[in-house]
Formats: sequence, C-alpha cells, structure tokens
Amino acid sequence: DNWVRLYKQQGEDALKPKIRPQKKSEVSAQIKSTAIKIKQDHPEYGQRRITDLLKRFFFIKTSPKTVGKALSEEGLSKPPQKKPKKYPQKPRFFERATPNQLWQSDIMTFRLAGRNAYLIGYMDDYSRYMTSLQMFRSQTAENVIETLRTGMAEYGVPKEMLTDNGRQYVNWRGTTRFEKELKKDRVKHIRSRPHHPMTLGKIERFWQTIQNEFLQRSQFTSWEDAQK
Repeated sequence: DNWVRLYKQQGEDALKPKIRPQKKSEVSAQIKSTAIKIKQDHPEYGQRRITDLLKRFFFIKTSPKTVGKALSEEGLSKPPQKKPKKYPQKPRFFERATPNQLWQSDIMTFRLAGRNAYLIGYMDDYSRYMTSLQMFRSQTAENVIETLRTGMAEYGVPKEMLTDNGRQYVNWRGTTRFEKELKKDRVKHIRSRPHHPMTLGKIERFWQTIQNEFLQRSQFTSWEDAQK
C-alpha cells in the first residue's frame, strides 16, 4: 500500500533507492586517515602536495589548512615558524600569461660517484614545464648553450630569458656567448638581482624535488645510466 501511495503522489522517483549522503564527520575522518597514510608513506610531502593528491587520486576535496591540522594532531607536522621582518622587501614576480613568453634557466650541482655533476635546465615560466634538461660533468658555457638549443629546437624560441648572474650567463666586462646566442634569436635577457634568488623560485623548487624525490632514492650503474 505504501509503494502504491508513494507512486501516485511522487511518481517513479519515489520508488528509487535513496542514497544517503556522507555526514560531515565521515568526510573529515576519511580526509584525516588518507592524509595520514600519504604522509607516512612519503614523509617529504607537504600539506599542499597531499591536498593535491587527495583531490586528483582520491576525489576528496579539502584545503591545505585542513590537511595541516590533521597531520599536526597526529604529530606528523610542525607549524612553520616565521621570523617577522621589520621592513620586508617585496619580491619581484615574473610570471607570464602564456607559454614561451619567459623561460627560467639555472644550474644544479650534486655529487655522483665521488665527483661533481651538473644539471642544466630551462623551465617555461607559465606552465613550469622543463623545456630542456641535460646532465654534464662540467658547467661550461658550451653546455649551457647546447641545452638551450635543444629546448628551442623542440619547443620554439621564448620571448624572454630569466637567469641569475652566474659566469655562464653574465659577464660584467662584456657580452657572454650565452647573451650572444639569445641576441641572435632576439630573446630579451632578464637577470635576477644579486642576493635575491626568489625570482628563480620555480626552477629552484624543481631542483629541490629532483634532489629529494629522485637523486636520494636512485642508484646508477654508470654515468650513461644516470643521464638516461
């Protein structure tokens, strides 16, 4: 009788099974347990990285603040301690609106088989995509230019190039080979201010990821294996 009455009053929709939505407490418990599991498996991941993983792979929408609170309650993270600056200097921002407007370039040094190795990289500022990345035993201008040409051949010529003031990029007494190479393709060279590396923060962050999530965990059988 109840089914007939519901059908007459509300139609077929009244006969469909009702899906009980998750309670807020259930969602919170799921966020907490999943975030804790990710952090335990990957201690190097921060709350923003874990928040992104929850959204992309577990379809759980939350905020870094909520994840940070869950981790803190389990003693898995500590709130960052920031020292207040009396007169903080406003950083310069270079982010562009489309690909190939600006590339960043930098060199990372690390130890491999008891000797220095160098990663020379170029990153598209808009997409944070590595347009060129090569490994060498020396950080010469020739290697910097070779890596640049490889990137340009595959992804085109950027309008601007941002670098620090390393000798491979800049010479205070004249024009470097790197600057001449840029000039040939009419690429504007932007140099970061001395002692203010925050302008190269994106590629610096990439180096940190490479070091923590790849180099420290990998073993290579040879130099050629490491390059691959």
